[in-house]
Amino acid sequence: MRTPLASKPGAGRRARSIKSVVRWLVVFALCVSAGACAASASSPSPAPPTRVETTDGRFHLALELPKTTWLTTEAVIGTATLSLAGEGSVTISGSSIVIGFALDSADGTRHVVPIWPADCGTRAFEPGKPLTETLGRSGDGWTAAELSDRLLHLTPGDWTITAVARFADGTACSGESYTLNAAVLVHVTA
Repeated sequence: MRTPLASKPGAGRRARSIKSVVRWLVVFALCVSAGACAASASSPSPAPPTRVETTDGRFHLALELPKTTWLTTEAVIGTATLSLAGEGSVTISGSSIVIGFALDSADGTRHVVPIWPADCGTRAFEPGKPLTETLGRSGDGWTAAELSDRLLHLTPGDWTITAVARFADGTACSGESYTLNAAVLVHVTA
């Protein structure tokens, strides 16, 4: 004999669906009471980007990396931005590369310093039109193997990555000289 509920079209599916929901609620209740469903403890949320800033007069340098913990298999990425505060533009001069990067291992075995070309160029610098440079190799101290890799990979350990902006406030590489540094400490694991 059929039950009134089962005689209606789709009633069997609804009954199975209700049983399924009840089953999952029981499993969930047992899981929570046993403390076995702590998914947030086993998979931490990604860290927010790290941004370090420094200012000298109207000039502002920021270094931003999406995270501070990296694997040796990951390319370390980031961006340095030099901006001008206030009203009105200024003329700056210096190397064709205004922003370089220094990388130092915490154990003292590696020290990579930025190198700027010896050219001297002059450019207008305006508020709201920052200069940006992507993190990369801009210095001396790299091995031949590292130079052959177009991406920036670091060896295991702690590293200080420093964006360095170097220029003169004026034309023909004369005027007041500025060197701004913004550094972030990163950890690299194998």
